[in-house]
Amino acid sequence: MDITKLRQMDNELYDRLPPSFMRGEHLLLPNAMFHTQNPLNEVNAVNHIIAHASDPLTTETVCGIYAALVKGTEFEGRSLKKGPVIISDGNSEHMYVTLPADETPDEMDRVCREYAHLDHPSDDRADDMIRFMLILQCMHPFQDGNGRLTSLVLQFLMLKAGLRCAPLLPMDFFKYGKNMKANTMHIVYASGVFYGQKPIVFDRYIPFMSSIIENSYDCLSSAVDRFHNAFG
Repeated sequence: MDITKLRQMDNELYDRLPPSFMRGEHLLLPNAMFHTQNPLNEVNAVNHIIAHASDPLTTETVCGIYAALVKGTEFEGRSLKKGPVIISDGNSEHMYVTLPADETPDEMDRVCREYAHLDHPSDDRADDMIRFMLILQCMHPFQDGNGRLTSLVLQFLMLKAGLRCAPLLPMDFFKYGKNMKANTMHIVYASGVFYGQKPIVFDRYIPFMSSIIENSYDCLSSAVDRFHNAFG
């Protein structure tokens, strides 16, 4: 991840953001279009990570983001998963078995401790934000909504790193709306066919996710331009 380039893009955009964008009322619309079967409360989750940007990276913090995401939906009140979760891109040749439910709490705590340095981010370790996101995807700690959760957690970490526009980026639109199969195949490549089969490798996923972040910034920039052209 080219954090210097992203910071420049972020700084150029931030001062041009209209108030309605800061409340997440426009950029989240693409997400809703691609999640009609399981609509979640993305706006509430965006407001949550903005309000809690100083929180440490812990299992409780991740669960708090998830609670904000599912507030007011059929999934409200659920905690970590209680049963098996399998990831599939619709092709039986590309399926992935996530971490067993009974192992998830301890593994969540371990990974959060391993990446606790992201509470005090440094530019030379910016790729660790994507590494943490990929591990979380491979783990799939919740029964539903893990894809959107991992995008939000990455945005939370980017915000902690000083990227102020990060909570508004429509990353889920690009990760799943346009690249769902690719994302699943990257998980299988990174971790085998089940969690813990081999040490997770990150060499393909980091450039993949970096391009999605840059595309999301371009989308945000275009949306801001359209807003100003329409309303002055």
